[in-house]
Parts: sequence; C-alpha cells; structure tokens
Amino acid sequence: MRQAEFLEEAIRKKREEMVSIGMVKGLQSKETIICSQELDNLMNEYYKVLINSKESRTVLDFHDILLTSA
Repeated sequence: MRQAEFLEEAIRKKREEMVSIGMVKGLQSKETIICSQELDNLMNEYYKVLINSKESRTVLDFHDILLTSA
C-alpha cells in the first residue's frame, strides 16, 4: 500500500475515533483534543506526502478525503 493510501485510511479511522470520543466525552475533553491533535498530525503528514510525490492528485482529492463522512 502506498504511503498516501495508508495515511488516507489512518485519517479516516482517526476522524471516526475523534467523533466517537467527542460524542461521549464532549468536544472540550482532553481525550477529544488529543485525538484531534493526532488527526492534525496525520493530515499534515498526508499533505507533505502529496506535495513531495509526483502523483497526479488534485487539491479536490485531498479535500474529498478530509470531508468524507464515515
């Protein structure tokens, strides 16, 4: 699996985890905030991979990954 694909899946899972934690413990809980920061790190890494790769992905593809609901 390419690194970008791995990160896409990790982002999807982390987003689901963050939403679940937020629904149970609240959006301001320490656990939700930590999970959100982990998601931010994954998205930053994904963006770096896209910039550094020669893949023909567009910005819209990136936004689709970020905005797609589970």
